[in-house]
Amino acid sequence: MIKLKITVTKEILKRSKNCQFGVSIGTQCAISLAIRDIFPDAYVGNADIALFKEDWWFDGKKIITKNEILLPFRAQEFIAYFDLAQPADRLEMDPVSFEIKIPDSAIEKINIEELRPLLTNHPTLELIKGGGK
Repeated sequence: MIKLKITVTKEILKRSKNCQFGVSIGTQCAISLAIRDIFPDAYVGNADIALFKEDWWFDGKKIITKNEILLPFRAQEFIAYFDLAQPADRLEMDPVSFEIKIPDSAIEKINIEELRPLLTNHPTLELIKGGGK
């Protein structure tokens, strides 16, 4: 298991300010954009993240997820506020950082060693020392 620090920056808030409810909200919200470089098909719900497209789908009425990672309370609070905020208010939100644990099953699907250089000075993602492999 690896720990990943996710930071929603002012730039991410600017890019996601017009995110609206619907199927695409979980792929265009601030947290989703913050992790896009290593999990391009991630879906962010109110309380969790499904990292890969095969872990979420739209059944015609709602999004169904499996193998999701529970988000820390701080991230859940951020999502609740973001979802209720107007685009202009989203631009005024403070950046937020939090850590999640990426399970080994997810790490096996990506080449983490190949990603380490990308994450060295990444503006929104950081591998946490002592966070696993």
